[in-house]
Amino acid sequence: MILYLEGLPSGYEIEMLSRMFFPVLTLAGDRTPFPPPPQEDWLLVRAAPDGLSVVLSRGGTTLSERSSAVPGEEQELALARMLFRCAVKSGCAPLRWGVLTGVRPIKLFHRLAAQGLDDAQQAALMRERYLLDDAMISLAQEIRRSEQAINDRSLPNGFSLYVSIPFCPQRCSYCSFVSQEVERMRELIGPYVEQLCGEIGEFGGIARDLGLTLQTVYFGGGTPTTLDAQQLSSLFRAVEKNFDLSCLLEYTVEAGRPDTIDRERLLACKSAGVTRLSVNPQSMNDEVLAAVGRRHTAADVERAFELVRSISFGSVNMDLIAGLPGESVESFSRSLERVLALGPDNVTVHALTLKRASTLAQERELYERREQVAAMVDHARERIRGAGLAPYYLYRQKNTIGSLDNTGYALPGKEGFYNVFIMDETHTIFAAGAGAVTKLRAPCGDTIERIYNYKFPSEYLAHYAALKERKERVKRFYETHQQTEKFHYSDI
Repeated sequence: MILYLEGLPSGYEIEMLSRMFFPVLTLAGDRTPFPPPPQEDWLLVRAAPDGLSVVLSRGGTTLSERSSAVPGEEQELALARMLFRCAVKSGCAPLRWGVLTGVRPIKLFHRLAAQGLDDAQQAALMRERYLLDDAMISLAQEIRRSEQAINDRSLPNGFSLYVSIPFCPQRCSYCSFVSQEVERMRELIGPYVEQLCGEIGEFGGIARDLGLTLQTVYFGGGTPTTLDAQQLSSLFRAVEKNFDLSCLLEYTVEAGRPDTIDRERLLACKSAGVTRLSVNPQSMNDEVLAAVGRRHTAADVERAFELVRSISFGSVNMDLIAGLPGESVESFSRSLERVLALGPDNVTVHALTLKRASTLAQERELYERREQVAAMVDHARERIRGAGLAPYYLYRQKNTIGSLDNTGYALPGKEGFYNVFIMDETHTIFAAGAGAVTKLRAPCGDTIERIYNYKFPSEYLAHYAALKERKERVKRFYETHQQTEKFHYSDI
C-alpha cells in the first residue's frame, strides 16, 4: 500500500492510522508518481480549500469519501474518520479503538470525566467522534474509574523512581528494549552498578532539595535479576540511603525471566522491602518459548513462581503475550490456564507488537493473524475476570497486531501503582540508568518535560558527566512551575 498525503500540515496521525489498517505501508515521496502502476494498492488523503477527500484503491476496487472543508483543528480527525470508513468498506476489520492512535486512550476518558461528562455522554462522544467500539468504551470507563482511585493516592509533591537494568540473559525475538545480553556485557556490569548507585544518590539529593515524597520504586529493564544478589543489594542500599521510604505505596522488581530467579536474589529483594515482583513467562508453551529465544520451560516458570510465593512477597504479577509465533488460540488458552492455576495477584496480557528494532518485525505474515490475536485477547478478558481479577490499567503501542492493547488485571487491592502513574503521567518519575527517561510533571498543571539518558551502558558510563548537567533541568522545571516551597508529608 502506497500512502499519498496532500495539503496536510502534518499528516502524522493519518500515517499512523493508515499503518494500523495496512501494516506494509510506503509513504509516497516527492518523486513517487501518482497514480502508481495498476498492480499497486494506494491510498490518497487530501486536504484542499474546497474540501477533504480520501480515495482508496485496493485489490482493483476504488472507494472514496469526500466532505466540505473543516477548521484546522478538526481537519485531520475528519480525514481519519473518512479513511476508517473507506478501509472497512474495502474489507478491513474495524479497529476496536477507532481512529485513536495514541498510547494512552484512558487519559482521554479522564479528561472527559474532569469536564463533567457522565458515562453516557462520554460514550456518545467517543463513538461518534473517534469511532470506538462499544466494548472498548465500556472497558475504558471501567479502567478510568480504577485508575482514578489510584491517582487519588498521588501526593501533590509525590514522585516515583525508576531504576533501569538494561541486561538480559538473551534477547527475545519480540523485544526492542535497549537491553544487552549479559554474557557479552559482563565486564560492564560492575562499573554500571557503581555508576547507577551514584545516579540514584544524585536523584535523592534533588528530591530532598525540592521536598518531594517518594511513593513508588520500580526496577525494570531488561531483566533486573540478571544482576547477582550482591549487585542488587548495592542498588537497594543506594535507594534506602538516599530516599525516605516511609511513604512508599509500592516497591517493584521486575524479575521477569524464571532462569534468573533464585532464593539468594529473592531474599535480597525481600530484605530491601520489595513488595511486588514480576515473574513473566510470556507463554507456557515450551515450543513457543524456544522459538522466541527464551531458555526456560513452563515448568521452570512454575518452580520460580512457587519459590517467590514461599518468600511471601505482597503481590506477584505474571505477563502473557497474545500472538507469539507458533501460539494458537488453543495453546494460548492453555498457557492462560496454567498461569491462573498458580494464583497470581496481577496478570498483564500484551497483544503482540512487531517493534521496529525486534527481529520479529521482519515476519510480516504475523500481521495476518489479527483475528487469532483478537480471539486470544477476548478470551483472556473473559477468563481472567472469571478468576476474580479486574482490569485496572491499559496502554497501546505502535505496530500492535490488530491495533489492540495491553491490559493489566488485578485482584482487589493488588493493583500496581507504578503502572498507573507512568501511563497516566500522574506525577514526576525520576529515571536512573541507561535508556531511562525522566519525566517531569508540573505539580499544579499538565506540563510534561522529558530528560533522556544515553541508551547503551557503554555510552552511559563514558558520558555520564553530560547526564549530570541535564539534571540541572529538574530544579529549573520545578522553579518555573512555582514549586518553590518544600512540601512535607505531615503538612498535607
